[in-house]
Amino acid sequence: MKIQHCIRIIGILSVMAFFYLRNKQQKEEESSNKKAITTVPIEKQIEALEECGISFNEGIGVNVLLESWDKEKYEGEPYSLLLVMSQVLGWK
Repeated sequence: MKIQHCIRIIGILSVMAFFYLRNKQQKEEESSNKKAITTVPIEKQIEALEECGISFNEGIGVNVLLESWDKEKYEGEPYSLLLVMSQVLGWK
């Protein structure tokens, strides 16, 4: 009777360990996917937006944009911050 009880406990612990390790692996994969975000140079972002018909008003360029945010911030969040700034500073 004690042997059967021990076998059940070992089985339950094995199943728990399996699900714990699987969950841990999934979290690690999600974490590594988040780190793989691509950066896009600010100049290339501006060129791409201009190809879509979105361009900043006269006199507004990279230097003006960098007065508000660091270059790394623009490039680390491609297009989103630049689009916000295009609304703030105006576009043609």
